[in-house]
Order: sequence, then C-alpha cells, then structure tokens
Amino acid sequence: MLSAENRAKAIFTIQKLFSLYETVVGMTGTVQAEEGEIHDLYGIEVAAIPIHKTIIREDVNDPIFATKREKYEAKLY
Repeated sequence: MLSAENRAKAIFTIQKLFSLYETVVGMTGTVQAEEGEIHDLYGIEVAAIPIHKTIIREDVNDPIFATKREKYEAKLY
C-alpha cells in the first residue's frame, strides 16, 4: 500500500502523459467534433485528412415499428 506522500507522487494523468510527447498521432472519425477540448486539454491541434474515395454509403432513416410483430416481420436490408 502506498503512503500518502507516495500516492501523491504516483498520480499521473493522461493529459500529463500526452504532454510529454512532442507529437501525438491517432485516427478517429469523431475527434474533430471535440477539437476545442482536445486543444484545451492537450495543447495540440486536430488535423482532418480528406478521404481519397467518394463516399458510397447511403444514409437512411432508422425504421420505427409500432409493435414487436411489425419489427420481427420487417425485411431489413
């Protein structure tokens, strides 16, 4: 078990860990929405890299069913 003094020394936050590195690299599809928070917490910039292919996904609304029977009988693609 750590003493109170050693426990205080052992606390190391993720923010502190990231601040030790000159460059932090990663990939995610959601970090751009939190760009301001990333900058405030870690002092780093977020760079968006454009896609190199046209998006072919078709976004459609989620189906909503009034009953379980409708849900189970539905043909979803």
